[in-house]
Amino acid sequence: MTALGLNVEPIWLSEHYWPGVDAELVLAQSGRLSRVGRVAWMGSVVVPGQQSAFGLFGASAADDVRRSLALVGVPTEQISAGWHLSGARSVCPCQEALSGSVRVPIKQQEE
Repeated sequence: MTALGLNVEPIWLSEHYWPGVDAELVLAQSGRLSRVGRVAWMGSVVVPGQQSAFGLFGASAADDVRRSLALVGVPTEQISAGWHLSGARSVCPCQEALSGSVRVPIKQQEE
């Protein structure tokens, strides 16, 4: 959907309380999430100072996201419906990810 010059796509947002969160653990979990079947993991936002993280997913239902998170051992506090907003000229990763045409590799940090 396009509104006011923006692309608006539905997403699911997972919320996580994550004491001791560190970059290596986030990369490992993100890599596993990117390979789970019924959902399209689109990215995460990590707030280390608040020991929390948020996952962004394209999926048919919240239960699909919940099952996928459980498969990789990531506990979640809540899963909420949301919208991904982007500029009208950019392509929303939600639709491409759901169609299976986009796979973003996880890049390892160099020391």
